[in-house]
Amino acid sequence: MARKHYSLEYREQIVALVKSGRSITSVAQIFGLADQTLQN
Repeated sequence: MARKHYSLEYREQIVALVKSGRSITSVAQIFGLADQTLQN
């Protein structure tokens, strides 16, 4: 399967939410991603 590429803005938005104290699991659910995707 081909690897997905996400825009810089999209990735920055996700990182900001995690750094603000939200759990990786909750952020992953918001964006429809697997937890493992965010942990990498």
